[in-house]
Amino acid sequence: MSQHGVVFFLKDNCIARIENTGRLRSLEYLNLAMNNVERIENLECCESLQRLDLTLNFIGMLTDVEKYQGPPNQQEQTFQ
Repeated sequence: MSQHGVVFFLKDNCIARIENTGRLRSLEYLNLAMNNVERIENLECCESLQRLDLTLNFIGMLTDVEKYQGPPNQQEQTFQ
């Protein structure tokens, strides 16, 4: 990850929904593990996202995550 990238470590916070992520173009790492996330929107706009962790969540619509392809240099996605 770069020196100027944005990291959100939001593990275990009872978060249910993530929206308006399209404004976070410098977001490089998003950790939402162990939350209550059911829906996540606009990931395709996160041009710098390299790591995404959604371990132990309740994603209702996989299309919300599947349509996110990530940048060519993306290091890791964790969907468990």
